[in-house]
Amino acid sequence: AANLGRSELNLSKHRDAAEHLTYALREAPQSVATEAPEEWNDLREMLARARARVGALVISVEPAGAEVLVNGLPVGKAPLPSAVFVEPGPVVVEARAAGYALANASIGRVADAADQWADCDAQTQAAS
Repeated sequence: AANLGRSELNLSKHRDAAEHLTYALREAPQSVATEAPEEWNDLREMLARARARVGALVISVEPAGAEVLVNGLPVGKAPLPSAVFVEPGPVVVEARAAGYALANASIGRVADAADQWADCDAQTQAAS
């Protein structure tokens, strides 16, 4: 993930780079920070550069297990383990779950380097 993030950053694919570098830092063994501090610091610096160009959404969705989509693309099932990186601009978050009405939340603009929160709670569908 670290090499992929580095390549994406070099290609100005900041959202993808932020996603992969965050994963690399989160999943790397603790020994990397102590045994290879220069590499660890390089990863953190690259993540900071990528994060300066994208926003991050902390998404809260009910019910648990609902499929979460951001701008029409699936990003996982609730609860999401971490923030979702997005390009700056308007964002639509949707939640889909069996037995629930489609829920959505619109965010007018996600800014560069900003963390924003989105609540998207589905309501049980009425029996017909």
